[in-house]
Amino acid sequence: MSLNATQAVDHDARSTPKIPQWIRDFTLEGYRNIYELLPHEPNLYGSEDLYGDWLGDTLVLGRVHGTVATVTQHIENRKRPAFCHARGEKKTELLKQRVLAGGLNQAIWARECGLLYGDATAGLCRKGVRVTGALPKKEETLTYGAQVLSGFVLQHMPNLQQVVCLGAEAWHVATQAFGVEEQSKKAMPSLKPVDAAPPHGAAVRATSVRLMPLHALGAVSSKVDVQRRWDDVYERVATVRADCGATKLRRAA
Repeated sequence: MSLNATQAVDHDARSTPKIPQWIRDFTLEGYRNIYELLPHEPNLYGSEDLYGDWLGDTLVLGRVHGTVATVTQHIENRKRPAFCHARGEKKTELLKQRVLAGGLNQAIWARECGLLYGDATAGLCRKGVRVTGALPKKEETLTYGAQVLSGFVLQHMPNLQQVVCLGAEAWHVATQAFGVEEQSKKAMPSLKPVDAAPPHGAAVRATSVRLMPLHALGAVSSKVDVQRRWDDVYERVATVRADCGATKLRRAA
C-alpha cells in the first residue's frame, strides 16, 4: 500500500498528491467512498479546502467528513463543491478562531498555512443522514484510517512535527498509524501528548512526532479547559516553528 520514501520526497507541491488506487477502490459496509460518488475528486480530505498544506508541520485530524446524503445534496445543488468543509458552521468557526488566535498560521482556506486538516475516516461517508452516534464497523473503519495515514499521508508530509487529534477516533487512528504501545493509547482520557517515531518508510524528516489528544470540537462544556488545552497546542507549534526558523538562519549563515 505504501510508497517508498524516495517517491514521497519527490512530491514538492503543497497540494494533494495523486490519490492511489487502493484508496479510491476501498469499500466498507455502512459507508460509500467519496471517490465512488465523485470519481474525479482530487483531494483526500474534504476539509483540505479549509487547511490544505501538505508541506505543513501540523496535521489536524477530526472524526468523520459527513454523510452520503450531504454529499449527494451538494452534487445535486451544484452551489458549492460537493466534497469540502462547510464554511460558517459553528464547529468550523470554533476551529478557525482557536487556530488563528493561537497563531498556528496566518491564512485560512489557503495552501501555504502550515496545516493539513483531515479526518479519521479518510473519505468514507456514512450512509444515510445520521451524523452523530457510533461509527458503523468502527474497528475496520479506524484501521483503514490508520492505513491511509501511515501508508499515504505520512509518505507526503516530510515536514510533519505534530498531529492534533480531535477526539477518541482520531487518537485511535494516529496511535495505530505510529505504532504507539497500548499503555500510551490510554492517554486520551487524561489528554497527555505522546511522542512517537514515524513508521518505517515514512517521508517525515523528524525523528519524533508529537501526537496531541484533544476532545472533539463541541464535546467539552468547560470553555476554560478547552482553551487551556488549545493553548498547549499553540505553544508546541510556535516553539517548533521558532526552532525551524532558527535552524534555517544558521544554515543560511
